[in-house]
Amino acid sequence: MNQKRMIQLIRSNEASLTLRLSAVEELYDHGTPEALIAVCHAAFSQSTPLADRSRELIQKLGYTQFEGLMNLLLEGHLNAYTRKRAFDLLRTEKTRDLLRYVVQRADALSQDPAKAKLLSSWLRQTKLTHEWIRDILTLPLDIAIQLSTALKKVDATLPLAIARIAKDGGPKARIRAMDILGRIADGRDIVPFVISATVSDNAELRSKAILVLGRTSDKLSIIENALTDEDARVRANAVETLWGMDTDDARMLLRQAVRDPDNRVRANAAKGLYELGHPLGLQTLLEMLQMEEPGMRMSAAWVLGEVNALEAIPELRARLKDADSNVQRNSALALEKMGVRLLNMRRYFRYFKDRVVSFSDRDISSVSRFIMAARTLVKLAEQKLRPLLEDVIAVDPKTCQVMYQVLQQHCQERPDVAFMMAALFARDDSLRAKATEIVACYCQDKAFFNVSLEDDSVEVRRAVVSALCDNLIPDAQEILSSCLADPDPHVMIYAAQGLYVLKDPRGVEVLIQKLQDDNPDIRLQAVQAAGRYTIAPLMKHLGQIVEEDSERSVRSAALEAIEQLQRAEEEAALRNIRVHIEHISVTEHPLLHCYVSVLGESGQAIHNLKREHFAMEETGIAKQDFLFDANPDTVPMNVAIVMDYSDFMDDDDIEMMEQGVEQILSQLPEGVKASIVKFAAEAELIQELTMERDLLQKAIRQPYGGDTDGVALYDAIFRGIEPMVTNDSIHTVVAFASGSDDSSMQSRMKLIRYAANHQVCIHLIECNPPPDPEDAQALTKSTNGQHWPISPTLSMSRICRRLADILSHHYVLSYHTTPKGPMRGIATVSVTVSYKHFDSRMTVQLPKV
Repeated sequence: MNQKRMIQLIRSNEASLTLRLSAVEELYDHGTPEALIAVCHAAFSQSTPLADRSRELIQKLGYTQFEGLMNLLLEGHLNAYTRKRAFDLLRTEKTRDLLRYVVQRADALSQDPAKAKLLSSWLRQTKLTHEWIRDILTLPLDIAIQLSTALKKVDATLPLAIARIAKDGGPKARIRAMDILGRIADGRDIVPFVISATVSDNAELRSKAILVLGRTSDKLSIIENALTDEDARVRANAVETLWGMDTDDARMLLRQAVRDPDNRVRANAAKGLYELGHPLGLQTLLEMLQMEEPGMRMSAAWVLGEVNALEAIPELRARLKDADSNVQRNSALALEKMGVRLLNMRRYFRYFKDRVVSFSDRDISSVSRFIMAARTLVKLAEQKLRPLLEDVIAVDPKTCQVMYQVLQQHCQERPDVAFMMAALFARDDSLRAKATEIVACYCQDKAFFNVSLEDDSVEVRRAVVSALCDNLIPDAQEILSSCLADPDPHVMIYAAQGLYVLKDPRGVEVLIQKLQDDNPDIRLQAVQAAGRYTIAPLMKHLGQIVEEDSERSVRSAALEAIEQLQRAEEEAALRNIRVHIEHISVTEHPLLHCYVSVLGESGQAIHNLKREHFAMEETGIAKQDFLFDANPDTVPMNVAIVMDYSDFMDDDDIEMMEQGVEQILSQLPEGVKASIVKFAAEAELIQELTMERDLLQKAIRQPYGGDTDGVALYDAIFRGIEPMVTNDSIHTVVAFASGSDDSSMQSRMKLIRYAANHQVCIHLIECNPPPDPEDAQALTKSTNGQHWPISPTLSMSRICRRLADILSHHYVLSYHTTPKGPMRGIATVSVTVSYKHFDSRMTVQLPKV
């Protein structure tokens, strides 16, 4: 009997039980993934003997068979129902094999988004990852980290699940969870769960929590509090999180920590300062080498080796005869680390010195040899030997001019060469500024910008910051932020305009201050920056300058900047405009009211449009005498608020969602009716359509009492739409959703057709983890709504504010219709509203006059 026939046999209710059992046995012996899928189906048979035998066979699967079966399930060729049932069975009977499959194939799965997405969805829905986490936390740390790293590649929500245990688990589980998070966490979503551990009575837990937060959060206040902890481990870990932070606040905390009585804390702080180029770092380490306490000397020797502090070689050699064996060992290790590097540096340095001596303005052919030498100096600069350059490099003006020409020719292709060549202009501020500006246009090396911004010449600092505003390297925001403390106001303005480009609000704050400066030159430059970078938030301040500033040149520049801002605003408004007829009211027939929304490029409502901006047609015939209202007192609108209470939503997510709903309802015009639907595995209408805000407020805060193990998003939206469609008004659904739909009776396509037929607009605000992005886009785009993903730059509050603005702002275009035809029955007309070259069309049925 062939495989296809056996599969048909076990699915047939007419065949005898004996035949079906025999078919299951034979399919299992075939061992192909297709055959095993059939055995999985038989495990859900209504015949108890057949189901039991099928489950026994599944339990006996070898790993190779299991792997083939999983591969087939993830290929996507089977229907969703078949895959889901088969996976549920494998999850129940083959949990260990499933974990092994995920770990062994994590890399391959992460490279295949479709398979990873499907597997991740299964794991989240079944909460299997959470079961694995509990077992992982009991394993040795190195194994636990390996398993967690692999699982994270398939299920990105793993760190968040571990963070929940770090917050609410037992003492040992919390510490182990912190250890794992310290190695795999890379997002800020875990911060709310970890932060509570910073005030725990357990010092070890506090220290590990600080280390995790320092790597995933930029809140210096957390670190600052940790530096006052009574436990030295907490303080040492807090200092370690400051390494590499080149900000004034970080430097201040490191300077405080070098006075800590604990050797590890003090050494960590000195290491951080040394790597930032602060002299206190080396000074502290050398002082520690001379202290009586062996722990201080041991820690200092270790750090000096880690940072390759060549300046401390004599002191480290002296410690090879230290009375403490640990100090001797660390000193020897430090010198060993420096030995190889020191030998190479000396060779490079001699080579470079020879080439500089041979270089002259008459010998352009030696440029290539000079470039080779200059490249090696990058390593020297990284080892903080820049001061030695000034002792060796002594160039005259003619040589500077030639080097400047070479710099122009090569810096774009060889920014590493240009970086070192810029250091050759130490004797001439203007030449050094020119070289710095050219290099800054192409260089990606953070060290170059940091060195240039410490230059004594204001000309150099202005040049490098001005260039950085266009060459926005990955570390640009950090570098520009440090420039806000520069004593030169022009440097501050350049930095502020760069921060504005990076969407950092501090940029606007600084420019507002400079617009009020006593020096007219400073005000002029700030005004010009506002126009050049079209900084819209400064429009009001520019208007005040035009009216009040005492300097004519400043007033003139402000007027020009305002014109630039207005032109930019008009151009932006014309990009990707979306005009949409929300509703046509026929209740006052033959007078028709068309409610129209106009949205900009980023989904914002366009305000202050006038009648002349619009045109209307009815079935191809222009309407010249239409009425126009930009601010209607009342808008016939029904809004269904759909709220997610599934297991994907934690308490913080629910609180944020409820606050967002309150924010939307508080901004809607009076007279708008709203309803509240709550859902998880099932949908429940909590409050019917009403204008009473008190009833809506009560419904928002009413707890959801249904089953939370599921996401029935489509059913919930259906539940919100059904009561609305009988009314003659605008119909809108605002849905908050987390996780992909897995429990609805209704399909996505049926929902889209139903919403489109009744002119219902669906907006979807995604929470964490988000729904399937393709499903969300299809659902919203097909109904003229918008998909709102939450991000660091688009918070829940900001989304709700924008959405409320869209819902509360409509234009009303009204006209008298006179459709031709018999004087009875129904007429169908097509109404078109146009704004510039964008238009929207709606077909409506009218009673004939």
